[in-house]
Amino acid sequence: MSKLEGDASPTPHILVVDALDECEGEDDIGEILDLFLSLKKTRLRLFLTSRPEVSIRSPLSEIPTSEHLDFVLHRIEKSTVDNDIRFFLRHELKRLARGRSFDKDWPGEQDIDSLVRNAS
Repeated sequence: MSKLEGDASPTPHILVVDALDECEGEDDIGEILDLFLSLKKTRLRLFLTSRPEVSIRSPLSEIPTSEHLDFVLHRIEKSTVDNDIRFFLRHELKRLARGRSFDKDWPGEQDIDSLVRNAS
């Protein structure tokens, strides 16, 4: 990552860190966040997932809001989540139906609605 400093590439690099909260200790989390926060002159985009632990929220809260976006899943409208689940199910079940030669109307909107309700 230190080689990214001053990289003149026109496209940003993207780094995905999933489940930062599952690091062994708070010291490790702090070191990782310090590393990310120290990279000022890079074209790095960071996508970070984590539970909202204090050891993670605190350092991130020091970043100006112009430089980061918090996306808290439990604050998303239920209708938005339901629509996303419905879209995913329709796509995947349609793909499955084509591969299995199921009826073109399978599984039907009522069944999809039931699956969406159960997923929520």
